[in-house]
Amino acid sequence: YMAEPLNAMAGDDAELYLHRGWQNLISNHTHDANGGCAPDCVCKDMEYRYRKAQDIAEIVSEDSMVKIAKNLSPAGQDKDIVQLVVYNTLPYKRDVIIPLDIEIPQEMGKGFSIDGVKLQLIQSEKSSIFIDNIWEVPTILESMHHRAYAEIKDVPAMGYKVLEIKGNPHKMQKKSGIAIGNVLENDKLLSIYSANIKNTHSETLLPMVKSVLETLKLTASDIDVFAVSEGPGSFTGVRIGVATIKGLAFGGDKKCVGVSTIEALAKNLEGFDGVVCPIMNARRGQVYTGAFLNGVRILEDQCMLLCDLIPAIEKYGKPIYFVGDGYALIEGMDNELFRATPEQLRYQNAYSVGKVAYEKLIRGEYTTDEGLRVEYLRKAQAEREREERLEKEKNE
Repeated sequence: YMAEPLNAMAGDDAELYLHRGWQNLISNHTHDANGGCAPDCVCKDMEYRYRKAQDIAEIVSEDSMVKIAKNLSPAGQDKDIVQLVVYNTLPYKRDVIIPLDIEIPQEMGKGFSIDGVKLQLIQSEKSSIFIDNIWEVPTILESMHHRAYAEIKDVPAMGYKVLEIKGNPHKMQKKSGIAIGNVLENDKLLSIYSANIKNTHSETLLPMVKSVLETLKLTASDIDVFAVSEGPGSFTGVRIGVATIKGLAFGGDKKCVGVSTIEALAKNLEGFDGVVCPIMNARRGQVYTGAFLNGVRILEDQCMLLCDLIPAIEKYGKPIYFVGDGYALIEGMDNELFRATPEQLRYQNAYSVGKVAYEKLIRGEYTTDEGLRVEYLRKAQAEREREERLEKEKNE
């Protein structure tokens, strides 16, 4: 259903190849009518003909799309423009969500956007590809490899839509960890120490705690209640945080309060009018998330696809504020409900963890160091990969 329409759009003459493909398909028709009741040799011949027909269709489709794309650069435009061509071989106009796997030159920046298109960025990384220069000699191009989902509207019937890809040098951010320690008196902030650096929590957390306590001339035994972000988040980071609090509270008969990372992030925007939606990058196109409307929870903490999250919060028709390390995933999206969140409010904040913990303490929602638990929301990557490998071995 794609090869013939694309070939017609390209004005190409692949009649001989298409005819051969149809011959292979029609040759199988008689055997199909027998309900598959045939000797093994006949079935193998049928499989061979289906593969040949599929190969022909794929080659004709690809050659046709390449021919169309090569002739689309408008006269007078920048020769280095990067275009995305979306084809529709059906006899009606379509709105589509498609996966993108694209390479753009590194000089265009580390991110990209497409006017009028909603994007969900999944992965970006440095790469390189072979291209043909003007002398048709293979040349290495230093590129950025992006994987994303794109929502594209109004692709014409039996036609195509051409979109310009624009570079954005500010979309990718260095991966780093946020470690924070603070002390509150009831809900009043006394001291806070925050660092957004590459060092791991195991390197930074205890020195930060020591610094905060020394500034206030306190010791761990002077603290009445310990609060900690119990997840979701980095599996290692969450474990280190909870284990540290368990150690500090151990043997002191201290109250401990575990706080949802999602709820604490939402606390950063307390008082904002609209939907506050924390998003933390969970990889594989997923985010850890929840949502609050004017301070009231409307979506429980969960791990879900970003493309499923957006409709779930759009339906309230209120301004939407995102917060969390997944903020970069929505920056390229064009949505009239989305509002910019001040950068200083986008990250995890120990003060917010403390405020949520104080509210839970007042309600009697606390435990001991033994009762503290982590909340991952999904299995660790190593465990998921192990289960996938075992399932694959089982099916082989």
